[in-house]
Amino acid sequence: MNTNAGHTRALLGRYGLAPDSRVAKLLRAPSSVESLIAVHSGIRRRLLARGDSILITCMPKSGSTFLLAALEEVTGYQQAKLIYSWARTDHELYLPRLLDAQFRHTVTRHHLRASGPNIELLERFRIKPVVLVRNLYDAAVSVRDHLEKEGHHNFPALHAPNEFSQMQRHEQLEFVIDHVMPWYIQFYASWYGPWIAGDMDMLWLRYEELIEDWSSGVLQVLEFYGLESNRAAITKAIEESYRSDLVTKRFNQVVVGRGLDELTEAQRKRIRKLASYHSGVDFSYVGL
Repeated sequence: MNTNAGHTRALLGRYGLAPDSRVAKLLRAPSSVESLIAVHSGIRRRLLARGDSILITCMPKSGSTFLLAALEEVTGYQQAKLIYSWARTDHELYLPRLLDAQFRHTVTRHHLRASGPNIELLERFRIKPVVLVRNLYDAAVSVRDHLEKEGHHNFPALHAPNEFSQMQRHEQLEFVIDHVMPWYIQFYASWYGPWIAGDMDMLWLRYEELIEDWSSGVLQVLEFYGLESNRAAITKAIEESYRSDLVTKRFNQVVVGRGLDELTEAQRKRIRKLASYHSGVDFSYVGL
């Protein structure tokens, strides 16, 4: 018995396609897994309506957990995971999950740099990103607090030592500057390039502005995606989001300017030095 032929007939029947159709011929031809994915995706696009995708790509510790919760509440969209894994790895878009999510209304938060593959997939799936950033000095202090309080086993693109919690606070900040801040700077620089060049439609948000007026920030995102809402609905969504256990757990001290108080001038200088290698990038938007 030819099981491949049986699978082909079942797939054609599932989608109501004729045995002599172009799709049927493609399915019978020797193909790579990638080409089969393309065929399956093409079938689904013909039969299903494309969903809306809200994507927040963000620096860790930039208020993204709360923004995600508020957007999920106000839109009713499903939260989607579009990467392969969260733990200790760079976030890169994962094609199978993009294919699964494209016919649903979704809202997503990931720590994506503007790598070539990520840009290619965003363009392929017609997803416009919201880029969420934060003052780099404040971010360094907030990351230290996170690693101390929540542990370091799920922080993106970082393998922190098991002895981190035994380090002195000064040493912990030194570690964050050496091992985490380069990623933050690369994240910002990677999105700055296509933004300035006008190669991609994106919305930039700053943590410092969000915490001043969450309603305005949520409204900006909705307007960016052409979605209707009103202040009353947004306010209610924000109030509901405050009740989320995850949001409550993730809120560190919301104090703008902590980095100036808690980092030494020498530490701040090292962060500026890291940024200086990107001579064509204006880092004033993130406090440098």
